[in-house]
Amino acid sequence: MVYYNADGKESTMCGNGGGCLVAFAKLLGMIENKCVFNVINSVHSATIMGDNFGALQMIDVNQIEEKSKGMFLNIGSSHYLEIVRDLVYFDVYRNGKRIREGNEYKPGGTNVNFVEQEGPCHFRVRTFEC
Repeated sequence: MVYYNADGKESTMCGNGGGCLVAFAKLLGMIENKCVFNVINSVHSATIMGDNFGALQMIDVNQIEEKSKGMFLNIGSSHYLEIVRDLVYFDVYRNGKRIREGNEYKPGGTNVNFVEQEGPCHFRVRTFEC
């Protein structure tokens, strides 16, 4: 899988893009129920279940860095996560762009996820990616 961000630069694993790739390969008859595919920095496997629902295997997260307001981890592509309040009104674009393009994540930036806990096991997530 070759994945390009909105800025035209090749990037690392995209979970949504990987799911689309697998569903499309199934539609074209290139795979049946299982496949393995390469991305710029890793190898992933996927299984098609039921009504063409795909389950992707991502890399194990073996390091989480605590930051002053959130945390940083790599799941095949780097992600910064921050817990916020009133996520529906939160300026994801402005805040996400500031973090993604900040000196700490140069030169390539990072994906930025803002998370609000809505219940004991229910979270809402909004993401800034470029």
